[in-house]
Formats: sequence, structure tokens, C-alpha cells
Amino acid sequence: MTNSISPYQHFQTLLENAKKFKKQPREKTFFDTAIRNHYENPTTELLEFFLNPRESHELGDVFWKGFSDIVQAEVGKGSQISIGQIERLERECVTHSGNRIDLMLETDSHLLLVEAKIYHHQNNPFHDYVKYAKTRTKGKETLGWLCCINM
Repeated sequence: MTNSISPYQHFQTLLENAKKFKKQPREKTFFDTAIRNHYENPTTELLEFFLNPRESHELGDVFWKGFSDIVQAEVGKGSQISIGQIERLERECVTHSGNRIDLMLETDSHLLLVEAKIYHHQNNPFHDYVKYAKTRTKGKETLGWLCCINM
């Protein structure tokens, strides 16, 4: 009697042996798990969440203080300015022309416009953002901030 295996068993063994060559999936990041498929959306969602001292993270204004320190250092360039305390945050703020500002932060003294660019070049209509911001400032100074991340 010969020791031959059936074609089915042969291919089953072949497939089992091929499993060791399968590439293991990489660990997911928060970008992979986001509902939307644009990188800017989960980034600005995280920024909005952590910058808001009233959010459920229970960290108070720790992130806002760090963020405002950076903005003040860049804008002030040595002078002592304050961009105030956060009053309101708004994501995907639609301008009168239908363009979207990624994140708008309103403080008691300033209106900050944040545009996130993840793996993308800057092609935003900033003139429209500024025009829209002027209708929302209520006498507050407007600052624009471009966050570029290329990982």
C-alpha cells in the first residue's frame, strides 16, 4: 500500500504552511480607528476635547495652558501678551462661502483659527477664514494657526 495523500489533504497542508508567511497586522493608532477617513478630523476632535477645560477628561485647563503658552510665545516674540481664557470651541466651522475652518477657539480676548494639515499641503482659503472671523470677533483680535503634521 502506498503512502499517498489526497489532493485535498495536499492543498490543506500547503495552506497551513503558508500561514507563517502572512504579514502580521500593525497596531492600530487613533487615526485608524476614527470614524471619518480624513486625518484632520480626528486630530481636531482630540484638540477640541483636550483643550476644553470643561470636558470629561477631568484635567481642567492643563492642555489649554500649554497650548496658549506656545501660541503666546510665537505671537508675542518676547513681549508679555495673553490670549485669555477659553470660552468656546467649535470644530468644522462653516464660513459664509461654505469653506470649513478645522477648529475655532474663542477666548475672552481673541479668536484663534486652527487649521490642521496631516500628510497634505496647505491649500486653504485663509482670506475667507479671516473674512468670516471678522464677523465673529466682537472686537477680539483674530489669530491664525496652521498645524502641519507629516508622520
